[in-house]
Amino acid sequence: MRPVNEDKTIILRVNYTQLAFSCEGRLAKALINDYKGSHVSLIEKKSSGVKVPYFVSVTDDGKLVDTYTGEPFELSKFWQHTL
Repeated sequence: MRPVNEDKTIILRVNYTQLAFSCEGRLAKALINDYKGSHVSLIEKKSSGVKVPYFVSVTDDGKLVDTYTGEPFELSKFWQHTL
């Protein structure tokens, strides 16, 4: 198991709204409760300063999938260090 990166903040963008999340649980709860049936972007800022967008769809039953590939999307990837 990889150690958790507690300093990570992910930006949720929907239309003209931006919200910052530093906890996987809070981000997941917001997506499931407020954005079912929506397409959102999640912005990860790398340590180099580069911002990487991920385009995610929240299905009507609350599952997260990559908007373009349809593959399941796991939020845990943001809070794990790579070794």
